[in-house]
Amino acid sequence: MPWPQLTAAGNPYHRPDRARQPQPVFAEIAGGIEEYCYRIGYNVYLCNTADDADKELEYCQNLYRQRVAGVIMSITGTTPEGIHYLQARRMPVVLLDRSYPTVEADCIQCDHYSGARQAVDYLFRLGHRHIGLVIGPRRHPPVKDRLQACLDMFAQYNCELDPRYIYETQNYEHEEGYHGADCLFSAQPQLTAIFAFNDMLAIGVLRYALEHGIRVPGDCSIVGVDNIPLSSFVTPRLTTIAQPMADLGRTAAQLLLERASNRDGARVSIQQILPHQLIVRESTGPARS
Repeated sequence: MPWPQLTAAGNPYHRPDRARQPQPVFAEIAGGIEEYCYRIGYNVYLCNTADDADKELEYCQNLYRQRVAGVIMSITGTTPEGIHYLQARRMPVVLLDRSYPTVEADCIQCDHYSGARQAVDYLFRLGHRHIGLVIGPRRHPPVKDRLQACLDMFAQYNCELDPRYIYETQNYEHEEGYHGADCLFSAQPQLTAIFAFNDMLAIGVLRYALEHGIRVPGDCSIVGVDNIPLSSFVTPRLTTIAQPMADLGRTAAQLLLERASNRDGARVSIQQILPHQLIVRESTGPARS
């Protein structure tokens, strides 16, 4: 039976009419890609799909017609059509931070599973047992990996992750984190910690806590993912799982251009996982009694 899930329905901060903006992590990734390509004489074209599968396919078709050297894709996770379109035309493709189960392709990504395990293990070691999750859309491969890591870590501590402790967002903006916190605290006031699946969501959770008299970390600890620059400037500063985004971009660009220069050579798909690091700051502390 599928889990019940909290969604953005009724969210006064949810703006379906507003165009989705690229997340800060993608700016860091794009910077790494551009830095590497510029050094060796390549230009970079940036396409923002806004998590739209149709737009993703359209961009792939346009890029092929423009005869680019290759494409680095952070896929929507909805359909592999765009990847298949490029591969059928022998266009070099590197998947960035999101693989697809039915696609054989090079992929450079962070260790989403291990990072989430470390975050939840850290909260458990602080004494937290009532832990809420604010997650992104479940179709996204990193979300699936992180959610599985949370389930496994709860089982390791002989606990059960209550589905009512999970709020699934429509995107990764701070408004969604704010409303996620509202839903979780309204339904589960005994929560002592929230693990948000990216820093923007965590910052939205933090904003909600501060506006509603919930002390952080005295009443609730908050952990995010990505270590975006803003995470160290909010108050209290955010504990987070740091991921090497600029390195991710540079590594993907290097691999793509190696593939582009040897299109006819024998090849085996490369799967490379970059390390993560838990950055402990002021937003986490021992669980309240």
